[in-house]
Amino acid sequence: MELIIFLSAIIFWIIYYVFEGLHDTAFIKERDIIKEKVKEENYKSIDNRVKYYEKLWHRFDSFEKSLVKIVFSILVYLITDNILFSFQLLCLALTIRIIMHDLVVAIGLGKGINHIGPSQDIWWDSFLRKMNSAGINQYFIKAVPLITILLWVIYTL
Repeated sequence: MELIIFLSAIIFWIIYYVFEGLHDTAFIKERDIIKEKVKEENYKSIDNRVKYYEKLWHRFDSFEKSLVKIVFSILVYLITDNILFSFQLLCLALTIRIIMHDLVVAIGLGKGINHIGPSQDIWWDSFLRKMNSAGINQYFIKAVPLITILLWVIYTL
């Protein structure tokens, strides 16, 4: 039973994060079109409010995604009566996200697979940029936790 749930969770989270990445890509493209069409002096007058709502949007999006992961983990626990396994699947969801979401957004924006988000206000993008400057590839940083979780789950199954 747990093997089926594990494999299903991998497929589910990959598809989930592809849709999340496409959603974010569409939002970014919409914002860029508006920014492109608004006169520069007008945009400067609203820039602080736009940044405020972008941070707020990211915060609420994080709450929404966290709720989905928590409920998913609780359901896995209720089905399997295995708290370790439900925690592992929570970690799996997080590690799949750090690869899939960023990859889908980068490709969707036409920036290439090595693109790192432009926001200095998002700690993850800032961290990846610092590591990239130090010569550490972002996919190495993203793959290590994913591989670790996958091996941990496989070992405990």
